[in-house]
Amino acid sequence: MRKSIASFVALAAAALSSTPAFALHEFPTVGDRGDAGAHAECPEGKQLVGFSGRTGTWIDSVQMVCAAPGAQPVATGARYGGAGGQAVDSFCRRGWQMNAIFLNMTTHNARVASISYTCKSVQTGETQPFTFGNGSYVARCPGFGVGNCATTDNTYQPCAADEVPIGFNARYGKDVNAFGLICGRVKGAR
Repeated sequence: MRKSIASFVALAAAALSSTPAFALHEFPTVGDRGDAGAHAECPEGKQLVGFSGRTGTWIDSVQMVCAAPGAQPVATGARYGGAGGQAVDSFCRRGWQMNAIFLNMTTHNARVASISYTCKSVQTGETQPFTFGNGSYVARCPGFGVGNCATTDNTYQPCAADEVPIGFNARYGKDVNAFGLICGRVKGAR
C-alpha cells in the first residue's frame, strides 16, 4: 500500500513539473461560435506581446507573438482562421509588455473586428497604443433608433497587477469569431 502511494505521489509530482505556463485567469471568449475552438498559450517563460495574422474589414486569422522578458518577440504556434485580408504583424517592442486588451466586435458580435492593446516599457513606464485589425470598424444595430450597438460585456480584458497575458482562447472559421485573453505569471515579467 505504501509503495503504491509513493508511486502515485512521484507520478503526480512529475506531471506537475512538466505542466506549461500556469493560467491564473481566463477571460470568457466574446463573440460568436465559429466552426472550431483554439486554446493557445506562449511557451513557458514567455508572455504574449502581440499578434500576427490576416486582417481586412475584421480579423481573418490570428497567431500569438510571444517573448521572454527583454527578448525579441517571435510569432509562435498555430494560426487560427482563414486566408482573407492581408498579412499583418502587431506587437510590443523588445523590453515592452502588454497588460490588457480591448475587443472591437462586429455587428451582432459575429466576428472580432480588432484587438487594441497598450504596450508599456518595463524600464521607463512609457506607453504606446497598438491595434491588430480594423480599429475603425463601427458595429451598427438595425431597427428602431438605428445607430451604434451597445457595448458588449467582457470586451475590456485586463490582467491582474501580478499577471501578464500568456495566451488566448478563440473561436474561428474563415474569420476569428470570438476571443478571450489568458493571463498568468511569467518569471522576470513586471
